[in-house]
Amino acid sequence: MNPNYGFKNGTQFSIAAIVLLVSFGVQCKKNKMPISIDHLPEITMEGKLSFGFLINGQAFIPKGSLSSSAGKCYYQKIYSSDIGYFFVVDGVRDESNCQGKQVVLSADSLKLEQGKTYTLGSFGTGKCYAKYFLAEDCSIRTTYRTNNLIAGEMSIIFLDTVNQIISGTFWFNAISPAGYTVHISDGRFDKKYQK
Repeated sequence: MNPNYGFKNGTQFSIAAIVLLVSFGVQCKKNKMPISIDHLPEITMEGKLSFGFLINGQAFIPKGSLSSSAGKCYYQKIYSSDIGYFFVVDGVRDESNCQGKQVVLSADSLKLEQGKTYTLGSFGTGKCYAKYFLAEDCSIRTTYRTNNLIAGEMSIIFLDTVNQIISGTFWFNAISPAGYTVHISDGRFDKKYQK
């Protein structure tokens, strides 16, 4: 039996070289890491106006030319009762040409407490919930929402009502009307809130 399997030595060398080059090229692409958790802001409790998370494993940090890109944060008592509070914090990534992303965390009619973890589920009074908005262009916009089956959590790690600072961590899964899901993980915010 011929050890060259019908190939001349030069052909075998060429095939081996091509296989190595292709393998190296694929390996280089695999080593090109997406933006990771290392690029997110640190978890702080000082009102640093930070916000970030991973979306399907890639880092999201607010940016853009819009003044709303820095995000908003409100914690307001809007009803006279002790539970009459409304909380919202968000982050916007304004890309360009009507493209962008936004995450919104909300608590409706709940007095938040430091050290407590809240379920992010369905929208409603006395509940916490989350949304992820995706604008692919000026006409294609998709909203992903948490619900009672596809949910997450938000933990309030610091709440200073005198200096109006709120800090927390979060994660959630959300679903679009078409049934697509996104996974938001390693979320953190450290904001000065408005009353």
